[in-house]
Amino acid sequence: MDAVSTSEDRKSVSLKANPFKFEHGAINLSASAAEPAVFTPLLEQVIEPLRDQEKKNLQAKTKDLDDVTFALAFGYTRRGVTWENSSHLYGRDFRLYQDLIDDFAKSTWDQVQAEIKALSTQQSQFRTKYLAPLQEITKSQQIWETPFSEIRQRIIAKELNYSEGDMLASLRDEAVNVEVLDRALSLPDYDALPSLIDNQPQLVFTLAQRASSQIVGPEATTLTARYEMGSRNLNTVLREYHRLTARGGLSEDQARLQAYKNVVSGRGDYRSEDKVIFSVSYKRIASYNFEHPYEQTLIDPVTGNVNPVPIHRTAKLILPQSHEWRGNFTFTRFLLTGSDPDNKTGVELPRLTISVEAVQLRDDPERQSRVIGKISYVQPASKGISIPITLTWASRSEFLKDQNRTFGAHLGITYKLGSR
Repeated sequence: MDAVSTSEDRKSVSLKANPFKFEHGAINLSASAAEPAVFTPLLEQVIEPLRDQEKKNLQAKTKDLDDVTFALAFGYTRRGVTWENSSHLYGRDFRLYQDLIDDFAKSTWDQVQAEIKALSTQQSQFRTKYLAPLQEITKSQQIWETPFSEIRQRIIAKELNYSEGDMLASLRDEAVNVEVLDRALSLPDYDALPSLIDNQPQLVFTLAQRASSQIVGPEATTLTARYEMGSRNLNTVLREYHRLTARGGLSEDQARLQAYKNVVSGRGDYRSEDKVIFSVSYKRIASYNFEHPYEQTLIDPVTGNVNPVPIHRTAKLILPQSHEWRGNFTFTRFLLTGSDPDNKTGVELPRLTISVEAVQLRDDPERQSRVIGKISYVQPASKGISIPITLTWASRSEFLKDQNRTFGAHLGITYKLGSR
C-alpha cells in the first residue's frame, strides 16, 4: 500500500497502491470510502413532516463501507531519451526526463568551459605578442599602469614590433569574448524546470466502480478520459531546440541553452501561462428499486383523542438504468501583476478561468441534460484571502439557484469577499 489519505472535510478515506510502471505508462489502483449519506431522491419520497426523522432512521442503518469506489487509472507516458530524437513527450514524472536534463546540464557546463578556454587562449596570445615585449623594454612589473601615450611613442620609435591598430583590434576582440563568457555564465533559471515538467501533457484513462448500499443510492460504473497541459512545458523547449538547430549557426550545446532561455524568459515570465484541461466521461448508473416502510402517527384534531392512530407508509423509489455523457473544457490563465512582477510577496497569482460543461442524460427521470459555462476571475488580496467573481450561463434556469444575482433565465453572477 502506497498511501492512505483523508479528505479535507474528513468525510472520505482513500487508499492507493504502488503504481505498476512499464515502458509507456503506469497503472494505479485505488479505493475510497465516503461517509454514507441517504440517497436524496429516496428521501424525497418520505412525506415532508417526517423527512428529517426518517433521514436519521435511514442514516442509522448505514455502515462504514456502504459507499466505496474502486478505481483503476492508466496514465500514458512517453520518455525522453535524446534531444535530437525526442518530441511530444507525455507524463509528469521527473524520471521520464532525467536523460534530457542531464544532457542539458552538461551542455551548460561544457559551453561555459569552452568560452573560458577560448578567452584564456586569447589572453595568453595577447600577453605573448603585445605585453611581454613591452614589459621587457620598460622593465615594469605593473605593465597595465603604463600610459598608452608611452606605448604609442615606443611603437612609432619601432621599439615594439607591432602596430597600434593591431593592438587595439586585439583588445576589442578580447572585450567581445569577455561579453560572450559573461553571457555563458548567466546560467538559465533552473527554478523553472519543475514548472515545465508539471506542465507536460498528461493523458489519463480511469475506470471507476461505485459499490453502494440501497440506502446510499444506485451503483455506477464510470469511464473517464482526461487530458491536461500547460502552454509552456518541456515539449515547448524541445520544439524551440529543433527550430534553432534546423536554422543553423549554433552548436547543439548552444541550441539547448538558448532554447531553454527563449521559452523560460524570452516570452515573458514562465509563471504567466495558460493551462488547458479537457475531459470526457461516460457513466452507467444501475437500476434502482428500494422500499422503506415507516410509520406516521396522527391525533384526531376534532375529538382530541389522546390515543394516536398509526398510519403505515412506504417510501418507494424505482429508477431504470440510466446513462450519462459528460464533457468538460477548462482554460486558465495566470496573470502577473505590474506591482509585483517577481511575486516576492508569495501571494497566489490572479487567474482567469473559462470553463464549459455539457451533460447529456438518457433514461434518467430525476435529472436533466444541461450546458453550463462559467467565466471566473480570482484576485488574491493577501496570503489565504482572495476575491472570486464568477459569471455563469446555464441552459436551464434551475442550475442558477446558487447565484448572488441573476439576469434573466440563463445568466447569473456570484461573488464572495474575504475567502480562499
